Parts: sequence; C-alpha cells; structure tokens
Amino acid sequence: ELSTANGDAWRVHVHPRALAKIQEEVARWPTAETGGVLIGRISEASHTLHIVDVLDAPEDSQRSPSEFVLGTKGLRQKLKSYSEAIGWSLYCLGTWHSHLSASGPSATDRATATAISIARLTPAVLLIRTPTGFHALLADAAGAAWGGA
Repeated sequence: ELSTANGDAWRVHVHPRALAKIQEEVARWPTAETGGVLIGRISEASHTLHIVDVLDAPEDSQRSPSEFVLGTKGLRQKLKSYSEAIGWSLYCLGTWHSHLSASGPSATDRATATAISIARLTPAVLLIRTPTGFHALLADAAGAAWGGA
C-alpha cells in the first residue's frame, strides 16, 4: 500500500492479482520500460484507490530502455468490454509503467498524470514500478498532480 498526499491523504492499494500481472510484465521486458492499464475502484470514504487488475498495453505501445509510451489501438473497446462484463463494478483508474532504475517520477510522468486526469471527476493514478518498489502519482480533476512513495 502506497501513501500519497495533496491536502487530504490518499492511499493506493495494489491487490495481489494486479501485483502479479505487473511483475510478470516487467519480467518479460527486463531491458525496456513497459506498462499497462490499471483497473479497480475508488473508496471515497477511506480515500483509497484499490487496484485489483491490470490490462495489457495495446499492441501499438512503444517500449525502450528510457521510455514507455502506452498505445491506444483497441484500448477504448477493451476497457468498455471489461467493465461491461463485470457490471461496471471496476473501471480504469489510470496507467502503470516500469523504470529500469530506482528513480522517482520524471517530468514526463508528472505531465502524464495531469493529462489523464483532465476528463475525470475522480482522481487518476499513474503507478511506477522500479526495482526497489513503487511510486504513485495522483492527479485530481482540476489537473493538479502530486506524488509519493
């Protein structure tokens, strides 16, 4: 579980299923950054984002040692199909990607967190997996990004 802060504290809980999928994807791409889409739910009462599943990155995603760019090919339909299949009880919370070193969020990561929050009424999360742990960047609907580890 990760803590973040922006006024009120928000926590990000990565459930075992999602954690296992992230670890498997990182193991498949040991020399490049990789990533995907975070699925879960938000508890406003406990200020917790529950990440319970991960969708694979679309086929047009780009991986390199210094950057991961999430593609878009088929993503909207994949998200819609997933959410419909489970009665909209889980939905897209944001994205995740890996860093090959124990570095924190980059300027690009912060810009991405802000960009994914623009059309949302709830916080969006950008999760970064490093060899030493996770960092979470949250962005609110007003576009303000914040982070923590």
